[in-house]
Amino acid sequence: MAIARVGAWLNTQDGTTRTSWQVTTTTIANVRDFLVAIIAFDNCGTSGAAPTLSIADSKGNVWTQAGSVNRTAASATNDGTTCFIFYCPVKNTIPVGETITMTISPTCPSKAISIDRFTGVKNVSPQIGSATTATGSSAVPTATTGSLTSGNLCVGAVAQEGNNASTYTEDTDTTNGSWVSFTAIGTTGGSSTANQKIGGASKILSATGAQTYNPAITSGDWAEVIVEFGAGTWTDVYDLPSLVQTQPARFRASVR
Repeated sequence: MAIARVGAWLNTQDGTTRTSWQVTTTTIANVRDFLVAIIAFDNCGTSGAAPTLSIADSKGNVWTQAGSVNRTAASATNDGTTCFIFYCPVKNTIPVGETITMTISPTCPSKAISIDRFTGVKNVSPQIGSATTATGSSAVPTATTGSLTSGNLCVGAVAQEGNNASTYTEDTDTTNGSWVSFTAIGTTGGSSTANQKIGGASKILSATGAQTYNPAITSGDWAEVIVEFGAGTWTDVYDLPSLVQTQPARFRASVR
């Protein structure tokens, strides 16, 4: 099954200092969908370190961190930005009105998340290799991967220390496919350095080769992550010992 982008699934921002951030879904995610979340957080750890982050949803699906990178300009708390990419193969349908909960440590003020929905990504070991990362403060963030495989999904994300009005102009290169934007979103209020914005794009690869992701932003601290996900069929995974105990009739006919 070929990979396809279904569309934007969820995007929101929050400027309240907290250790738990809960958002409500407004669109369904079906079984065998593949969700990719790109996220910007203040670098709220000690001396400007990245926060730790975990994600859970109210239907019990597993969210996995694919990559992250932290930018601190002067080793000071909240002086830069942290970029995360998470993914979730949807095993249990997520209807409208369910919750996505992000648990953060330590307390973090500004943050933004954008999630897109795909099909055709394999659910077992979907991430191919390690994330590619870069940081800086120029107006053109840039990171370049090694060779990626035709037919796979490439996702690039850039977190920037800036508000929702900060520039985010999509990369227009068409090397082995075209970039399709996630919804860029950021916090508002106060100075630009008191805010966080996330933007990114996906590309379904039409040929094998390296990828460079370089959107244009307002100059300032940025952090970039690129991840490759593999195409493939969905593999249903069952806990066989538990099934034998709870549904023994299903297995008697095959045991002689």
